Amino acid sequence: MREGLIFIISAPTGVGKTTLCKAIEEKIKTVKRVVTHTTRKKREEEREGIDYYFVSPEEFQKEVEKKMFVEWAEVHGNLYGTSKKALQEVLKDGYDAVLSIDVQGARSIKKEFPHAVSIFLLPPSFKEWVKRLNKAYKEDKILRLKNAINELKELFFFDYFIINDSIEQAINDFKCIVNTEKQKVSVCAVDLREKVNKLITQLKKEVENG
Repeated sequence: MREGLIFIISAPTGVGKTTLCKAIEEKIKTVKRVVTHTTRKKREEEREGIDYYFVSPEEFQKEVEKKMFVEWAEVHGNLYGTSKKALQEVLKDGYDAVLSIDVQGARSIKKEFPHAVSIFLLPPSFKEWVKRLNKAYKEDKILRLKNAINELKELFFFDYFIINDSIEQAINDFKCIVNTEKQKVSVCAVDLREKVNKLITQLKKEVENG
């Protein structure tokens, strides 16, 4: 079984990358989301091991010292990290891994896995974006808006972008990106080599037979 591909989805705060990643995992059975560790407090609707692995700052630091994370960063005053083990397990099982991480983490992943595919999620409009922020992040909205300025500057580091207007369209756009990546010669090199060699053999026989 060939190992899966890595897809990174990053976005400025409040654009909906976590929601999109969950929907992608639900709708596309060949994709699995790698659950992130975080030190932020669990929200009422969130579930341990499903939304995040919620750990204390002390526990997180121990994991950092053990080099258990393939990437980690401080975002909005909290720590977030992607487990090497969790990522490797998804890939070895043949699934495509989708990572919902910030722009700092995206750079770290691309450094470790140059062939990882990075996707930047954009809001449909500024008005809609601020509306989402007002609803979800009343207490630290200004901090998040300030951070978003730097996050938006990272757009041109990414391979693709998706405008998150509707979840259905965003999923379809993601599917298109997956299909495009899987048609690359470099990704399918082993299978293609076998197919091409077979065709060459058949052509040689055809030539010999006149």
